[in-house]
Amino acid sequence: MELVLGTAQFGMDYGVTNSSGICSLETIKGILDLAVSCGITKLDTAVSYGKSEENLGSAGVTRFNVSSKIPYLEDYRLGDIEQYVSASLKRIGLSSLDILYLHDDRNLQNPEILAELKSLKVAGNICRLGASIYATDAPDVVLKEFDVVQCQGNAFDYKYRSHINQSYTIYLRSIFLQGLLLADIDRLPDFLRHEKNLFVSWQKYCRKHGKSQLEMSLHNVMSYELDGYVIGASSVDELEQIILARESVREMRDIPLFQYDNVNEYIIDPRRWNP
Repeated sequence: MELVLGTAQFGMDYGVTNSSGICSLETIKGILDLAVSCGITKLDTAVSYGKSEENLGSAGVTRFNVSSKIPYLEDYRLGDIEQYVSASLKRIGLSSLDILYLHDDRNLQNPEILAELKSLKVAGNICRLGASIYATDAPDVVLKEFDVVQCQGNAFDYKYRSHINQSYTIYLRSIFLQGLLLADIDRLPDFLRHEKNLFVSWQKYCRKHGKSQLEMSLHNVMSYELDGYVIGASSVDELEQIILARESVREMRDIPLFQYDNVNEYIIDPRRWNP
């Protein structure tokens, strides 16, 4: 299991349970140092993550392979992607990106966009082409044009399994569902309180097996042989906890995956949230 460090918290107030806001530059440097010491070599950022790219550049990320995402290209013209990539590389302080993702599935089937992506790969500006999707939004006939597919998945949402054993690499994101799988019941956002029974069942499941919600969140995705998992941390302590939980999960045996009848699509798709 390869961990990829997500960096949304480095540039924006990310996560519905986040109470600490944007990470300070000092905190970012501490998280990156710990990541390196624990064998994490990949970072995931995006143009839309506020000042994440700038803050990564200020912290220094030459020790990492960095991926980024470009937003929806509504009125695409040749050269638009090159401009995004050049600006991202300048902000981050690198000469190339490990992966460049299209951050919106509406651009995936545009042959002109795909052609420019491939030309940038040949030129060495990017190493791999990526599609950042929701698991059911794009068919494999489209995704086969990409080297890497990043999609959501967690203990409440297993749709990503339809992409297993395809030709592309799979990275899973949202494995903690923006912190909801780790939160206490009384910390649920008001707009999700009508779904309290689901979260009560989740906590009972974790207690039944004598494991923390963090451990069981990891267990429920690590049970499938994927290529990597994107995790986020707002502090050095949070990253330490994730690393320790990962080691614990590796020793788990014969613990079933979480099951709940009829999880509301509204819960597992942040695009539908209305905080």
